[in-house]
Amino acid sequence: MKKFTLLASALVFGAALNASPLITVGDQVDIFLLGSVKGSWNSNIYNSANKVDDYILTLKVGAEANYGRDSQFKANVKFYELFNRYLGNAVCNNNLANLFANASYTEERWNVAAGFSFQQLGQNSDTLSDEIGNLGIEDIVRYDVYKAFIRGSYDFTDKISGTVGFEWNRYAYQNYTNIYSNRDTFMVPVSVFYAVTEKIQAGLTYQYRTTEYNGGSAASAAEYGSGVDDHYAGLSVRGELLPKLTTEIFLGYAYRDLDNAAGTDDSTFSFSAKFNYLATEKLTAYVRAYREFGNGAARQSAINTGVEVGANYLFSDKISAFAVASYYYSEYMIQNRDDDHYMFSIGATWSPIQNTYVTASYRYIDNASNINGTSYMGNLVSIEAGFKY
Repeated sequence: MKKFTLLASALVFGAALNASPLITVGDQVDIFLLGSVKGSWNSNIYNSANKVDDYILTLKVGAEANYGRDSQFKANVKFYELFNRYLGNAVCNNNLANLFANASYTEERWNVAAGFSFQQLGQNSDTLSDEIGNLGIEDIVRYDVYKAFIRGSYDFTDKISGTVGFEWNRYAYQNYTNIYSNRDTFMVPVSVFYAVTEKIQAGLTYQYRTTEYNGGSAASAAEYGSGVDDHYAGLSVRGELLPKLTTEIFLGYAYRDLDNAAGTDDSTFSFSAKFNYLATEKLTAYVRAYREFGNGAARQSAINTGVEVGANYLFSDKISAFAVASYYYSEYMIQNRDDDHYMFSIGATWSPIQNTYVTASYRYIDNASNINGTSYMGNLVSIEAGFKY
């Protein structure tokens, strides 16, 4: 039901090398060093109607630890720092930390998984560039994102199973705090499934989501309120529809209640669907689509509808390629604004020797809006060489 982050599953093969660990502790712990150097050219570094291009050099340094090679309990911790240096706009230089931690435990009839992540980000989007752009400011917005989750599943019988979870995320802005509002979002999803066949399960799903805002523009607070509550309810299907074709589908109803003076609310048909297809041993493809409520950096509220398609191809054990295309439409509540966002990306990875990779990629984005000053387009070309050892 959550909006699938575009490109999140685009499987850049170079980032997932089957590497040998630098250090092995006992029978369960593997420790790796991570590093890469990337050169990029971005035609629109601010994602603004007024284009500013630049060359960026990015150095990545980090480490990763895995536990549970032969255990029911598995854990992974990864940390890396990104050092970004802009050739022509040194004011945009930044160092960005990233931490990811995940753990899981599996028994025959139940399993539980938990995770936490922290990311320092510095990249404008369609809701981050327009507010300061309308003030005549060209700058990159800095913000930190925290995420945590715990979820579990249990097989009550051979036919009936259930899942329940809790998720939290926080967006904390480090500049332009007089414009953008920090927000905390809490989600509780619950599902009950029945095994229709050995490979397909169907059932009921409900998710409650609440978002609380803090700080930012007084005008945004007056217009959109201090928070928003969302309710999702409907039918879910998951499993193997056909040989080599797996899916997860949700179809239902969504209701949003804004905590503003006008008591604004809205409801809509909601869905999320993803299909993964293993065409051959070398070619995999997927389609993902969604419709749900979304939140903007200045408390904007919108209904987002989108689709993403992608494919990966293995030419050999050393060379692979990917292509991704996506589109989403944002219809804003209260504000008379509609956005069409297009993205296309293509790339290839070469692994000349074990534990190393070289990736070349191109990405095109285009955000078309009916509000003056909020449309933009951009091209990003990058080459990255790295290792995991």
